[in-house]
Amino acid sequence: ANIEGGRYKRIRYHELEACTVVVTTLVSLGSLLPPRPRGNSQSLFTHIFMDEAAQVIEPESCIALCLASDRTKIVLAGDVYQTKPLILSKYGKQYGLDESLLQRFEQLPAYETDTLRRCKIELRENFRSQETIVKFLSELFYDDSLLCNPPSLTGPTNYPALSFLHVSGDEQSLHGFPSFYNKEEAELTMLALRKFVAAGVHVENIGVFSTYSGQVKLIHVALKEASINGR
Repeated sequence: ANIEGGRYKRIRYHELEACTVVVTTLVSLGSLLPPRPRGNSQSLFTHIFMDEAAQVIEPESCIALCLASDRTKIVLAGDVYQTKPLILSKYGKQYGLDESLLQRFEQLPAYETDTLRRCKIELRENFRSQETIVKFLSELFYDDSLLCNPPSLTGPTNYPALSFLHVSGDEQSLHGFPSFYNKEEAELTMLALRKFVAAGVHVENIGVFSTYSGQVKLIHVALKEASINGR
């Protein structure tokens, strides 16, 4: 670990040589890993595994790639149809920072050749979602190739497994607070939650997700006002 006595310490090369596996974030990688000793052109790593690579901006991916040699095996694991890198700058988007290295590689014609096609591995079996949800995502994004396993997974029978609710509202933000919230969306969320609770669904079995911390705080306030115990 790079923490000693409650403080960060710089990892030395010989300490890494003694490790079989090194786990780190991409941003920390550049500061944790020292330069190679002079005259040593070989990479310390035989394999580099980058998890959730579809969510990472390309410059951060390059931090890990800089540690590879021509003998290092590199695996980019992720799903380009799920969450992309979050880029708030319009200039960043203009110059392609919202496209991950995995997505750019996936679009290259070279990966459609017989030689490189075998480097792409798709996991088609879904073990976590109800069949209706898997079928919808499969048809929309994956050329109807996903399989639901087990197909018998069910939810409340008096509600459809998948619903889309329209809401007209504006995203707002508080001055000095770098997040957004939507009052109308929170109100509709609470309405749906009350219906589930009234139908006999236990609160601990209901998950409410938001990508914005401002929206999370707003929903927490609404839950407290409704005397619904949520986390």
